Amino acid sequence: MRARRGTWALGLLLGCSAEALEGPVKIELHSRTVELDRGLDAPLTEALKEGEHDHVLAILLFRRDVAPEDHRTLREAGIDLLEFLGQDAYSAAVPAGGATPWGVLDALVRAGTAVIPDDKVSPALAEVAREAAGAAAEKDGPSRVVVAFRSAITPEESAKNLASLGLRGEPVGDGRSYEVDVDEASIDRLAIDPDVQWIEQVEGEVRLHGELANAWVNAARVQRLDLDKGPPPAKFEGLSGAGAHVAICDDGIEEENVEFQQIG
Repeated sequence: MRARRGTWALGLLLGCSAEALEGPVKIELHSRTVELDRGLDAPLTEALKEGEHDHVLAILLFRRDVAPEDHRTLREAGIDLLEFLGQDAYSAAVPAGGATPWGVLDALVRAGTAVIPDDKVSPALAEVAREAAGAAAEKDGPSRVVVAFRSAITPEESAKNLASLGLRGEPVGDGRSYEVDVDEASIDRLAIDPDVQWIEQVEGEVRLHGELANAWVNAARVQRLDLDKGPPPAKFEGLSGAGAHVAICDDGIEEENVEFQQIG
């Protein structure tokens, strides 16, 4: 606690916040390393102001742990948190155009950047697309992929989005993911769609929503970076979690949940 109080006091002396002294935060994605410091970057700000789509997918770094009241504020503002990416960062869908809640973003979000299409395509699928693009020989035909739409998008809306691109899919997993036959151009168009959260080849079980962070984030690289940093920061010294009270709240079976529709 001494280190945190010292940082707070130094922030007052310098006329700036302790948050500003923490420095940039790096989020290791499979596609790239995102560095977030302060404010929404230019690509995200421009996309929100232009309002080409109803929502813009973003990576948001929050000023603090997102508390239940913060979640309510975000929902009321139309901000859809998609996946926790670590270090108080989330992938999120943010209303664009005149619906952008600038006040809420300023109050809760420390920094943010726009999601780019490459962030939403699995490394294996991206490699296949690159090889196909560079191959002189005729392509074997379309690839079968799983397209996961963000959780706020209904199955009907997902099917409509696919149809607008001339595609048809078979619902899989939690009902908001579809197996689709695509070519390279279709993958590019899907990756641009702000309602699409993730695209990968069909391999084994389909990821459910809540598991997509494991796809976005390069966990092996993050763990390696943590090990390379040496001992934990002083503010974590002596913390073990001992004595913490943990509760599980269960409001019962949600009979209409799509997962139960898969049974039998």
